[in-house]
Amino acid sequence: MISKKQETLLSSIKKILTGSHLDTSGKLMDYDDLLNGCVCMYKETSDKACLDLFIELMESPIFPTSIEDGYGEEMSDDIKELGIGTVSTFLFDATGDYGYKEFADLLYDKLMSYLLSAGKDVNVKSIKDFCYFMPFYTDYETRWNKKNGYNDICERFRTAFELINSCDNVALTDKIFFLRSVVDSLNVISIQIYEDYRLLEDILRQGIKDLFFEKDNLDKILELDDIDRLTASYILFKSIRNGHISSEKYKPLADKLLDDGFFEESRLSDKENIDPEDLRYLGTLMMAAAFCE
Repeated sequence: MISKKQETLLSSIKKILTGSHLDTSGKLMDYDDLLNGCVCMYKETSDKACLDLFIELMESPIFPTSIEDGYGEEMSDDIKELGIGTVSTFLFDATGDYGYKEFADLLYDKLMSYLLSAGKDVNVKSIKDFCYFMPFYTDYETRWNKKNGYNDICERFRTAFELINSCDNVALTDKIFFLRSVVDSLNVISIQIYEDYRLLEDILRQGIKDLFFEKDNLDKILELDDIDRLTASYILFKSIRNGHISSEKYKPLADKLLDDGFFEESRLSDKENIDPEDLRYLGTLMMAAAFCE
């Protein structure tokens, strides 16, 4: 059931999206957050407008779904495109269309090539790139590769978390993005492989505690831009919804981050075109709003 807060946020988002031209000539990665926001909001609220927007985007030129569309031949080298992978698995679930499975296979092949080359080792510089593909990597292994990659997935998360804790030069925004990757991967990893599931849950809980209970970090988070505050809010709300952390302890902070990160639709509704940064903002807002109460 949709909450009053979700209804208010959805109303504002719809006004922005219906009042502006949504440019679909950009790069695939520009639409990652918006597509994932539509998926989250639709799954949580069953709001048809979210599904309609999703369908509009997935039928546009930004989202080629098969080899016949030429995607295999023109695939970008940018690893950030793998952030769209979990969208393709949702589409397969929603439609049963194997074109989306084929698209996911192409992305997985790209990921494997990347991991066998420059991206094989996790280091401080690669943590942010790592975060783009881990939820899709985990989802694909769970669905279609008999969980054969779980050892690698867990080792990468463990190594990244150790680096974050031991290095002073990891940006606060990268730490937030890392936790988003953890909570999204935890959402698709099989709980039947409990040791691996528990590892990710422990990393998430400790990461949230480190990030939000240290006063210096919290003060800095509250001063971040709208997208980063909304991402932090999304991490907390989704972790609460899935039972990983206490609602009593974290919900007031999640509410504050969402309220501080949200601005009235008038700041975007008068724009003729919505640019990639606006798309990121709207998508992240939808992700956080999907799990708020």
